[in-house]
Amino acid sequence: MKKLALFVAMASLGLATVIHADDDATASGKIRMIVGNDVATSDEDYANGSNWLALDCVAKGCQLLPAKLQINPGQGGMHLLHFSLVKGDAAHVQAWLRVDAARPWIKPGPLVTYVSGETDIKHPVGDMSVAIPTPGHQAMLVGLLDRSRETVMLQLREPATRQMLDALTTCASPGDTSWLRWAGDIDGDGKPDYLIVYPRSDNGVHAVLYLSSVTAAGQLVGEAAVFDSSLAFSRCSGEEWSLTR
Repeated sequence: MKKLALFVAMASLGLATVIHADDDATASGKIRMIVGNDVATSDEDYANGSNWLALDCVAKGCQLLPAKLQINPGQGGMHLLHFSLVKGDAAHVQAWLRVDAARPWIKPGPLVTYVSGETDIKHPVGDMSVAIPTPGHQAMLVGLLDRSRETVMLQLREPATRQMLDALTTCASPGDTSWLRWAGDIDGDGKPDYLIVYPRSDNGVHAVLYLSSVTAAGQLVGEAAVFDSSLAFSRCSGEEWSLTR
């Protein structure tokens, strides 16, 4: 009854978030990551506290900032994950990462950053490509239209290796590369890592933190953290795509 009373009080103040049937965010992988805020989930693997860091990007660079989580009651057995910075506002936060003793490099401080949403992005082979100027060579992310002409697959290219990642789908507009939230070196191995937030509906996302330190044979990067904002995603009305060479 206390949770219900609190939710009613939140609603009366205009603070409640409407939860739909498919709203049930999931997070998996070696690292716990959340993208967005006031996320609805039925997962019980969360507790109030300040054992979180925010991947925050502004014009002068990106860094991991101390953050905290507050769990608020939701509807239908779910709860809302509300994050905030310990100091400052969260307007430029790209993702929330839970501190992990097994990964001491998840710590407050500046991040080596090659590209972020706050930097100038170069499109070397079409408007769905992004150049990643890593030390010693240039990597590239390229959107490739599949044979059905309905899905755009994202490919990571380095001089000697290529790796298919995931589908951008027609939820991503031609020329919009905001799906690349950050590229740099977070695990300290000198190789590029990527935070990519794939659009899955008007408001839904499938987000992946790719690390060079968790690869399988033949891979450039592996999935260290995966976040889905919903159990199901509605279709998007996409624009017509042009082929990328």
